Amino acid sequence: MSGTGPAAATITSARLALGGVGTVPWRARDAEGVLIGAPATVETFRAAAAAAIQNPFTVPGTACKVELAKRTIARSLETVSRSPRRNRPGFTPILVRGSS
Repeated sequence: MSGTGPAAATITSARLALGGVGTVPWRARDAEGVLIGAPATVETFRAAAAAAIQNPFTVPGTACKVELAKRTIARSLETVSRSPRRNRPGFTPILVRGSS
């Protein structure tokens, strides 16, 4: 991300992968496309989360995990965007999330 001050920083690169919400982990390339070039705002993070979870396949009793996954993605992106380390050269946040 770049930028300083009260305006939202611009996201210059993004990689997002999801694990623990399906049978195998997957990279959310549609969400990455939403993030790159966009301001680091809650609205952007929610749009990325929606792009990451499109047309989900659920089995009985798991539909609630769709909204949970979206909220987790948005909250994780928010957390990373506020990190004081994000302005350091080469900063690459790594988030590990899983469910049992």
